[in-house]
Amino acid sequence: MDKELKNLAVPLDGMRKHNLVMVCGATGFIGSHVVAQLLKAGYSNVHIISRTINSCRNIERVLKYYDIEDKFDMLNIHYGTITNYTWLVDIFTGCNIVFDCAASMDVEGSRGERLISDNTTLSHLIGEAAVAAGVDKIVHTSSISVLDAQSYPTMTTEDNHLQTMSKKSIYSKSKFYSENEMWRIAEKGIKLIVVNPAVVLGVGDWHNSSSPKLFKKVASGLNFYSSGIMGYVMVDDVAKAMIQLSECDKAVGERFILCSDNLSFKELFAKIRHSMGHKSPSFRVYNWFIIMFANIINILSKVGFKFKYSKSILVNLVSKHCYDGSKIQNFIEFEYCNMSEKLKDVAKAYREDK
Repeated sequence: MDKELKNLAVPLDGMRKHNLVMVCGATGFIGSHVVAQLLKAGYSNVHIISRTINSCRNIERVLKYYDIEDKFDMLNIHYGTITNYTWLVDIFTGCNIVFDCAASMDVEGSRGERLISDNTTLSHLIGEAAVAAGVDKIVHTSSISVLDAQSYPTMTTEDNHLQTMSKKSIYSKSKFYSENEMWRIAEKGIKLIVVNPAVVLGVGDWHNSSSPKLFKKVASGLNFYSSGIMGYVMVDDVAKAMIQLSECDKAVGERFILCSDNLSFKELFAKIRHSMGHKSPSFRVYNWFIIMFANIINILSKVGFKFKYSKSILVNLVSKHCYDGSKIQNFIEFEYCNMSEKLKDVAKAYREDK
């Protein structure tokens, strides 16, 4: 890192920690970790949006994971719905930074094309409200799924812009349009930083959040694997990266892939199972079977049948893509955590929750 960039990667000083920051999607998987790490870093003016007090249970779980449960009462909680534009402008007023982690996941595809509209509308409302309220900066959570994934072993980078959406999942399309909406809003003068995390792993709602559910399934005895390769990152690193990038003026107008490890499904499942004290998975599901099953699902879904997973999700099990998450290290002093060691912490939290 050159001298100029090192000077920009300044530590969080007392004045900045008193900035009013708003976390949208704070009760979700990534958002709850952003909240926890802001509090842990010493931010004293953290605001979040929640439908009800019960919706904050995931935040309490994550604060416990970081051993800062006592800081929950420091949060400024705004109860309401994020779709109320006038209300958003109201609560955004005076805010310095908005961390936008709000999105519907729906990886099972049950909401269909409506998901595209829903997620794009969320970005539109948050972005426009931030502009109207005079917010200085937005850090938007996107996804690697909006990129044109290169075939293994070529690494996909931030410069691989999507060329076609013909084989993309509904969720990927929704994230693509959401990110584009944020870039459109950035043209109005607000400072924007975008992060594109790989598949995110970590502590969360084991029943409703997609990645924590994956951990639960594998840890609970899932004993098969496919030949696919994908990029992964711990949610701890995603939250840390978003906060540190928000402090780096040079990062404005940039997007950052966040990926620490490119692993085969066998390697990933082995890491998760080892963290729980189990042996590596032993049963391989062959590509031809997965592709055949995916095609059958695709045909039947067109005539009205409903399935838990779409064809695009199943095809990912045999796809091989790697992602380069090193760009962030040219802007800030950042190191990804050791995934194997961090998964042991996740396993401990999972056992305690059970």
